[in-house]
Amino acid sequence: MLSEYEVSEVDELSTSIAGLEVDYVRTDEGTGPNRVTVAETDDFVLSLGRMGFSATANTEIPDGLVVFGLITRAASGGSWCGTELDAGQLFVLTPGTTFAAFEPTGLAGTLLSVPVDALANAGAELGIGEPLLRRSVQPVPRRPEMTRLVADLWSATTQPELVEVVAVSEAILASAAGVLVDIGGQPLAATRRLDRRKIVMDCLEYVESSGSNHPAMRDLCRASNAASSTVRQAFVEVFDMPPTEYFQYRQLNELRVELLRADAHDETVTRIAHSVGLMHLGRTSARYRALFGEAPSETLLCTV
Repeated sequence: MLSEYEVSEVDELSTSIAGLEVDYVRTDEGTGPNRVTVAETDDFVLSLGRMGFSATANTEIPDGLVVFGLITRAASGGSWCGTELDAGQLFVLTPGTTFAAFEPTGLAGTLLSVPVDALANAGAELGIGEPLLRRSVQPVPRRPEMTRLVADLWSATTQPELVEVVAVSEAILASAAGVLVDIGGQPLAATRRLDRRKIVMDCLEYVESSGSNHPAMRDLCRASNAASSTVRQAFVEVFDMPPTEYFQYRQLNELRVELLRADAHDETVTRIAHSVGLMHLGRTSARYRALFGEAPSETLLCTV
């Protein structure tokens, strides 16, 4: 089954990536809507996306699922999972792995989400053994198995409807299983990036559980068991911005979601802004307009 979406809001983008719950935070006005194409088969889900605005993204790969990420277009200065991006890179994210990254305008990629059981069955049928689910955020080394999967995903990117052909979907599944037979040892640099990402994810988990919209640095340090300089560097490395700036963007995104949900006859911008922890309306309005290209009041009135 093939589905296509054009999404202009981060909450729409978050729900359009099939099989994953990705938390996006928009960081610029952008140049147009994001485009997402989803192709589903009995064995996997293929999601093709192109970023129309820059955003941070984070998620945890659920149990029983492996995600292969192919970068098909890399904007200047882009990074993903702490790695500088280049078209043709292939990442493997195994169950329990988290990714957190800054995704610039123009970034495009293809995500192949495959249940572990489907990969194990494919490996058994091919006689190549069980998949190895090492945690790593490095691009997969360039081996023949990886080259085949990259070629298959490029073909599916240009013609996603082809995955509905049984022979094509079976070839993709076989290539994916082959990549996982041995993705190599985990380099030291990958361990460091996992540590940085864990600091960020611990901070985000604290914010979600505490309900704090604008956490103090001391609370982030306590939540991540790290010094303030380390927390700041972790956010810069993962999201390309310090925590203060990240949480400002996060609040503005939350404000937009609430404004779009509200009834303009019953609510006011001031009341909604206060509900998400934004008290200085003048400063908030200026930042909001710079980010979304319209005033908060215009967003609220568009729901009428």
